[in-house]
Amino acid sequence: EKGSVIGGNKVKIKGDDFRQTMEGFDGEKLKVYFGEIEGKIRYIDYSTLEATTPKSDKAGEVPVKIENPDGTMSGGNINFTYISKPRINTVSPNKIFSNDNQREVTITGEMFQPGAKVIVGGKIVDKKDLEQGMDIKGQGIIGVDSQGNNREVAVVGGMETATIKVEGDNIIKVTFKEGIDLENSHLIIINPDGGISNPYDRFEYQIPIPTKPLVLEGIPG
Repeated sequence: EKGSVIGGNKVKIKGDDFRQTMEGFDGEKLKVYFGEIEGKIRYIDYSTLEATTPKSDKAGEVPVKIENPDGTMSGGNINFTYISKPRINTVSPNKIFSNDNQREVTITGEMFQPGAKVIVGGKIVDKKDLEQGMDIKGQGIIGVDSQGNNREVAVVGGMETATIKVEGDNIIKVTFKEGIDLENSHLIIINPDGGISNPYDRFEYQIPIPTKPLVLEGIPG
Protein backbone atom coordinates (compact mmCIF):
# COMPACT_ATOMS: atom_id res chain seq x y z
CA GLU A 1 0.00 0.00 0.00
CA LYS A 2 0.98 3.64 -0.31
CA GLY A 3 0.06 6.98 1.23
CA SER A 4 1.25 10.49 1.93
CA VAL A 5 4.14 11.38 4.23
CA ILE A 6 1.71 13.64 6.11
CA GLY A 7 0.33 10.47 7.74
CA GLY A 8 -3.25 9.61 8.60
CA ASN A 9 -3.82 6.76 6.14
CA LYS A 10 -5.86 3.88 7.54
CA VAL A 11 -4.56 0.50 6.40
CA LYS A 12 -5.69 -3.07 7.13
CA ILE A 13 -3.01 -5.49 8.24
CA LYS A 14 -3.66 -9.23 7.94
CA GLY A 15 -1.63 -11.87 9.75
CA ASP A 16 -1.96 -14.19 12.71
CA ASP A 17 -1.37 -14.35 16.47
CA PHE A 18 -1.94 -10.65 17.10
CA ARG A 19 -2.29 -10.29 20.88
CA GLN A 20 -4.07 -7.30 22.40
CA THR A 21 -2.99 -8.40 25.89
CA MET A 22 -0.73 -11.15 27.21
CA GLU A 23 -0.57 -12.72 30.65
CA GLY A 24 2.47 -11.57 32.56
CA PHE A 25 2.91 -8.42 30.48
CA ASP A 26 0.50 -6.05 32.15
CA GLY A 27 0.87 -2.47 30.99
CA GLU A 28 2.38 -3.51 27.67
CA LYS A 29 0.36 -3.16 24.48
CA LEU A 30 0.20 -4.27 20.88
CA LYS A 31 2.20 -1.89 18.66
CA VAL A 32 2.68 -1.21 14.96
CA TYR A 33 5.76 0.38 13.40
CA PHE A 34 6.16 1.96 9.98
CA GLY A 35 9.91 1.87 9.63
CA GLU A 36 11.09 3.10 13.04
CA ILE A 37 8.00 5.22 13.76
CA GLU A 38 5.09 3.92 15.83
CA GLY A 39 1.61 4.27 14.33
CA LYS A 40 -1.82 4.08 15.89
CA ILE A 41 -3.51 0.69 15.99
CA ARG A 42 -7.05 -0.65 16.31
CA TYR A 43 -7.37 -4.31 17.22
CA ILE A 44 -10.06 -6.15 15.26
CA ASP A 45 -9.17 -9.79 15.94
CA TYR A 46 -6.14 -12.08 16.22
CA SER A 47 -5.58 -11.93 12.44
CA THR A 48 -6.71 -8.40 11.54
CA LEU A 49 -5.62 -4.93 12.60
CA GLU A 50 -6.38 -1.43 11.37
CA ALA A 51 -3.39 0.88 11.58
CA THR A 52 -3.13 4.64 11.06
CA THR A 53 0.12 5.71 9.47
CA PRO A 54 2.35 8.21 11.30
CA LYS A 55 4.01 11.17 9.62
CA SER A 56 7.31 10.57 7.89
CA ASP A 57 10.07 13.06 7.10
CA LYS A 58 11.02 11.25 3.90
CA ALA A 59 9.37 9.42 1.04
CA GLY A 60 9.99 5.80 0.08
CA GLU A 61 9.28 2.24 1.16
CA VAL A 62 9.40 1.19 4.81
CA PRO A 63 8.79 -2.17 6.51
CA VAL A 64 5.64 -2.57 8.60
CA LYS A 65 6.15 -4.55 11.81
CA ILE A 66 3.81 -5.66 14.60
CA GLU A 67 5.07 -6.03 18.16
CA ASN A 68 3.08 -8.12 20.63
CA PRO A 69 2.96 -7.10 24.32
CA ASP A 70 5.74 -9.61 25.15
CA GLY A 71 8.10 -7.88 22.71
CA THR A 72 7.98 -10.49 19.96
CA MET A 73 8.13 -8.80 16.56
CA SER A 74 6.63 -9.84 13.24
CA GLY A 75 9.00 -10.67 10.41
CA GLY A 76 8.48 -7.39 8.58
CA ASN A 77 7.55 -9.04 5.29
CA ILE A 78 5.03 -6.31 4.41
CA ASN A 79 5.90 -2.79 3.33
CA PHE A 80 4.27 0.61 3.04
CA THR A 81 5.35 3.25 0.51
CA TYR A 82 5.35 6.86 1.61
CA ILE A 83 4.56 9.30 -1.21
CA SER A 84 6.20 12.72 -1.03
CA LYS A 85 4.36 15.94 -0.18
CA PRO A 86 6.26 18.76 -1.90
CA ARG A 87 5.64 22.22 -0.50
CA ILE A 88 6.47 25.66 -1.89
CA ASN A 89 7.56 28.20 0.73
CA THR A 90 8.87 31.13 -1.33
CA VAL A 91 9.21 32.21 -4.97
CA SER A 92 11.71 34.85 -6.10
CA PRO A 93 10.95 36.99 -7.97
CA ASN A 94 7.28 36.49 -7.16
CA LYS A 95 6.06 38.40 -10.21
CA ILE A 96 7.06 38.23 -13.88
CA PHE A 97 5.49 39.22 -17.16
CA SER A 98 4.33 36.45 -19.47
CA ASN A 99 6.67 37.62 -22.26
CA ASP A 100 9.73 37.22 -20.00
CA ASN A 101 11.17 33.85 -20.97
CA GLN A 102 14.72 34.64 -19.84
CA ARG A 103 14.37 35.40 -16.14
CA GLU A 104 15.21 32.54 -13.80
CA VAL A 105 12.77 32.09 -10.93
CA THR A 106 13.92 30.40 -7.71
CA ILE A 107 11.44 28.26 -5.77
CA THR A 108 12.28 27.21 -2.21
CA GLY A 109 10.40 24.64 -0.19
CA GLU A 110 10.46 21.04 0.91
CA MET A 111 10.68 17.53 -0.50
CA PHE A 112 11.50 18.41 -4.13
CA GLN A 113 12.58 15.35 -6.17
CA PRO A 114 14.76 15.06 -9.29
CA GLY A 115 12.43 14.83 -12.27
CA ALA A 116 9.77 17.06 -10.71
CA LYS A 117 7.54 19.23 -12.89
CA VAL A 118 6.33 22.76 -12.12
CA ILE A 119 2.97 23.83 -13.56
CA VAL A 120 1.78 27.45 -13.65
CA GLY A 121 -1.91 28.24 -14.05
CA GLY A 122 -3.24 24.74 -13.41
CA LYS A 123 -5.86 23.59 -10.92
CA ILE A 124 -6.39 20.56 -8.69
CA VAL A 125 -9.26 18.25 -9.69
CA ASP A 126 -10.23 15.12 -7.76
CA LYS A 127 -9.63 12.03 -9.87
CA LYS A 128 -13.29 11.01 -9.64
CA ASP A 129 -14.30 14.35 -11.20
CA LEU A 130 -12.09 14.09 -14.29
CA GLU A 131 -13.83 14.40 -17.63
CA GLN A 132 -12.87 13.45 -21.15
CA GLY A 133 -11.01 16.20 -22.93
CA MET A 134 -9.45 17.74 -19.81
CA ASP A 135 -5.82 18.82 -20.26
CA ILE A 136 -4.17 16.63 -17.59
CA LYS A 137 -0.61 17.61 -16.69
CA GLY A 138 -0.13 14.90 -14.06
CA GLN A 139 -1.83 12.71 -11.49
CA GLY A 140 -1.00 11.64 -7.96
CA ILE A 141 -1.72 12.05 -4.25
CA ILE A 142 -2.17 15.46 -2.59
CA GLY A 143 -3.04 14.23 0.90
CA VAL A 144 -5.39 12.14 3.00
CA ASP A 145 -9.14 12.66 3.45
CA SER A 146 -11.07 12.57 6.72
CA GLN A 147 -11.74 8.84 6.28
CA GLY A 148 -8.05 7.96 6.07
CA ASN A 149 -8.07 7.39 2.30
CA ASN A 150 -5.62 8.87 -0.19
CA ARG A 151 -6.91 11.99 -1.91
CA GLU A 152 -6.08 11.14 -5.51
CA VAL A 153 -6.08 14.14 -7.84
CA ALA A 154 -4.96 15.45 -11.21
CA VAL A 155 -3.40 18.76 -12.18
CA VAL A 156 -5.53 20.09 -15.02
CA GLY A 157 -4.73 22.94 -17.39
CA GLY A 158 -1.96 25.46 -17.07
CA MET A 159 1.50 25.30 -18.58
CA GLU A 160 4.69 23.43 -17.75
CA THR A 161 7.79 25.54 -17.25
CA ALA A 162 10.25 25.92 -20.15
CA THR A 163 13.22 24.74 -18.07
CA ILE A 164 13.62 23.28 -14.60
CA LYS A 165 16.65 22.55 -12.44
CA VAL A 166 16.09 20.68 -9.18
CA GLU A 167 19.11 21.72 -7.10
CA GLY A 168 18.23 19.68 -4.03
CA ASP A 169 15.33 18.86 -1.74
CA ASN A 170 14.71 22.56 -1.10
CA ILE A 171 15.52 24.51 -4.28
CA ILE A 172 14.11 24.48 -7.81
CA LYS A 173 15.03 27.01 -10.52
CA VAL A 174 12.77 27.51 -13.54
CA THR A 175 12.18 29.68 -16.56
CA PHE A 176 8.77 30.12 -18.15
CA LYS A 177 7.50 29.83 -21.68
CA GLU A 178 6.37 32.99 -23.37
CA GLY A 179 2.96 34.47 -23.32
CA ILE A 180 -0.27 32.62 -22.87
CA ASP A 181 -3.32 33.83 -21.01
CA LEU A 182 -3.77 31.50 -18.04
CA GLU A 183 -6.77 30.95 -15.76
CA ASN A 184 -4.63 31.75 -12.71
CA SER A 185 -1.00 32.19 -11.64
CA HIS A 186 -0.81 29.36 -9.11
CA LEU A 187 2.28 27.16 -9.04
CA ILE A 188 1.95 23.40 -8.48
CA ILE A 189 4.78 20.86 -8.17
CA ILE A 190 4.32 17.28 -9.35
CA ASN A 191 6.99 14.89 -8.08
CA PRO A 192 7.85 11.75 -10.06
CA ASP A 193 6.60 9.51 -7.23
CA GLY A 194 3.12 11.08 -7.56
CA GLY A 195 3.37 13.57 -4.70
CA ILE A 196 1.58 16.82 -5.53
CA SER A 197 1.93 20.16 -3.76
CA ASN A 198 -0.90 22.42 -2.74
CA PRO A 199 -1.24 25.34 -5.19
CA TYR A 200 1.02 28.28 -4.30
CA ASP A 201 -1.02 31.45 -4.82
CA ARG A 202 1.51 34.20 -4.04
CA PHE A 203 3.07 34.30 -7.53
CA GLU A 204 1.94 36.58 -10.35
CA TYR A 205 2.34 35.67 -14.01
CA GLN A 206 1.07 38.78 -15.75
CA ILE A 207 0.16 39.68 -19.29
CA PRO A 208 2.01 42.95 -20.00
CA ILE A 209 -0.21 45.99 -20.58
CA PRO A 210 0.49 47.46 -24.02
CA THR A 211 1.77 51.01 -23.94
CA LYS A 212 -0.32 53.54 -25.82
CA PRO A 213 1.26 54.61 -29.11
CA LEU A 214 2.58 58.14 -29.17
CA VAL A 215 0.38 60.29 -31.37
CA LEU A 216 1.88 63.43 -32.93
CA GLU A 217 -0.54 66.09 -34.02
CA GLY A 218 0.32 68.66 -36.66
CA ILE A 219 -0.21 72.23 -35.55
CA PRO A 220 -1.13 74.58 -38.40
CA GLY A 221 1.47 77.33 -38.78
